[in-house]
Amino acid sequence: MAELYFDTTDDWLREGTNLRRIQIALHGEAYPFRDANEMFRVLEGIAQRFPEVADTCQRWITSRHKHILKHGP
Repeated sequence: MAELYFDTTDDWLREGTNLRRIQIALHGEAYPFRDANEMFRVLEGIAQRFPEVADTCQRWITSRHKHILKHGP
């Protein structure tokens, strides 16, 4: 069931058109996307299109960069 949730929210972020869905997807407790590079690309685009969530996107990006530096990809 959790797998379906993450697939759905990742799809919402990829679409990047519905602010409410984006906000829900960014409110999760796990990193969006399995692939860090995809996450960086998608969240950077969302941050540019939706200033309302730019800080949240940047927090996710910064956190994942730190996680990678500490634990590896």
